[in-house]
Amino acid sequence: MQGYLYTIAGYDVYATQIIVAVAVGLFITYLNIRGVKQAAIFQTLMTVIIVGVGIFMIASGFIAGDADIAASHLFSSDDTGLAIKGTMTVMMLTPFFFIGFDVIPQTAEEINVPFRKIGKIMVISILVAVLFYMAIILSIGLLMTDSEITTSIAETGLVSADAIKLAFNSDALANVVLLGGLCGVITSWNSFLLGGSRSMYSLANSNMIPHVFSKIHEKHKTPVYTLMLIGFLTLLAPFLGRQALTWLVDVANMG
Repeated sequence: MQGYLYTIAGYDVYATQIIVAVAVGLFITYLNIRGVKQAAIFQTLMTVIIVGVGIFMIASGFIAGDADIAASHLFSSDDTGLAIKGTMTVMMLTPFFFIGFDVIPQTAEEINVPFRKIGKIMVISILVAVLFYMAIILSIGLLMTDSEITTSIAETGLVSADAIKLAFNSDALANVVLLGGLCGVITSWNSFLLGGSRSMYSLANSNMIPHVFSKIHEKHKTPVYTLMLIGFLTLLAPFLGRQALTWLVDVANMG
């Protein structure tokens, strides 16, 4: 957090945040303009890292964790109203984790499998993701008490990394988990750009939005103007600050 610029809705925006976000945004936009194959290779590499880190976390929870700690998380309160509030809070958050799966049908024309299998791929991918999330949550629940989780949220907001640091007393292993989290953000970014550009291309091809957005790059065969527009809007987003972006995420979740 270096180079304070301004405050939006109580959140301080710094130059270093914007520089990193814009640099990554330019790279991902360029990658998608170069072609879906390059974007897919990059996505696969990032996903392998995520899965590797996830397996490490799950194994750590079961090796270094404590069943008594996990049991203490089962019920946080006897207050029914509080329980319902907590459940609704999680339900509001959950859709955010499923947004990426709509990229599968959006990119169906470029997936080299029979159309009949795409539905099965989508359902299986969601089920695998659910199991993956559940296992990660369980591993943290085995490693950290309620108070330790609360402290982690307040101090760093990086609960997964803090769980590993606490279990093994190692900053290096915590950084490995952070790498997996970073790859998770980048893969979401990459897939959203891919899927969103294909949606706009389809709309333009059907004359529902200006036809220019259906123009294909002569060499790379990608919807170049669509990618450039979405890429440009994406580069503006970091300037809004975290709080304003949270509002956009909440609206998308409701939708």
